Amino acid sequence: MARARREVAGWEKKSDTPQREYKSVSFVLESADENTGEFSGYAAVFGNVDSGGDVIEKGAFAEDFARIKILSQHNSYDLPIGKPLELREDEKGLYIRGKISDTQTGRDIRTLLKDGVLAELSIGYDAVDFEWDGDSGIRHLKEIKLWEVSIVTW
Repeated sequence: MARARREVAGWEKKSDTPQREYKSVSFVLESADENTGEFSGYAAVFGNVDSGGDVIEKGAFAEDFARIKILSQHNSYDLPIGKPLELREDEKGLYIRGKISDTQTGRDIRTLLKDGVLAELSIGYDAVDFEWDGDSGIRHLKEIKLWEVSIVTW
């Protein structure tokens, strides 16, 4: 499928046909309660070039987060494992305080988080608006349609 592209002063912009992408970040749990299933940390951070050659720009997440769910391993075919209690963009990135549900999978995830086996969050998103810097090879994500936050192995 062809994508429309527009050259702008050395930058390439394409957003006519977004497709689901994933971006992971290691995080330090600010808190994790195995009994209640609550945890907090950053699902995405601004300003750094990630392993995919992207930089998420501040303001990229300016949207309503009411429908966002927490998944395990981006698996949208199974039931969600939890929901955000708080999800907001701040100066550092996309902050999440979430609750893992008290299900069999949820209890397994809680234990793995507590034990440090799972230590990464990842977002599932569509890149709605971005600019491509052809000189550096970096894509600057200006607007992201967030679909979910996942607790992932890698």
